[in-house]
Amino acid sequence: MDKIIKQGTRVYLRTPKREEVGFIRTLWESEENKRGFDDAHTFSEDEYQSWYVDKIEPGNDNDCFLIIFENENDIPIGEVGFVDLTPETKTAQLDITVKSKYRRRGFGREALMLLCDLFFIDYDGEKIEATVKKENNAGSNMLANFGFSVQDKTDAASTYTLKKSDYLPE
Repeated sequence: MDKIIKQGTRVYLRTPKREEVGFIRTLWESEENKRGFDDAHTFSEDEYQSWYVDKIEPGNDNDCFLIIFENENDIPIGEVGFVDLTPETKTAQLDITVKSKYRRRGFGREALMLLCDLFFIDYDGEKIEATVKKENNAGSNMLANFGFSVQDKTDAASTYTLKKSDYLPE
């Protein structure tokens, strides 16, 4: 279970171990960490353990959840993955959270690049989508600068998409 899924220059992505559910819990329950993409979530220990079984081990074919580790200090700094992969359209939803103290340092961008390589190449995905709250300018800018385009916009949030053909031009 210690297998590195994708290795980058500054970060690597790895499937979480059961004992790392505590890290995920602190990440998701922090308003500061979740601000802009999603609301903080509070779950019971049983709910986290059920989530682990559903998403990680044994998991399922429609979700990929990985912890982002900083290479230099080998510490977890966030999570990235895709959920709700639709086999017919090969479309999934992006899930990314970087601890607030590690933001604006390029870790999220590199983790996103590694995840897109995994999704578009290894999983043969066609489109990945992300919904970002209106007030999350940094998240919106990161996705736009990465190549995502706005698909839908409301007063509360924008939905960004990245197509395989835009990420991996022929």
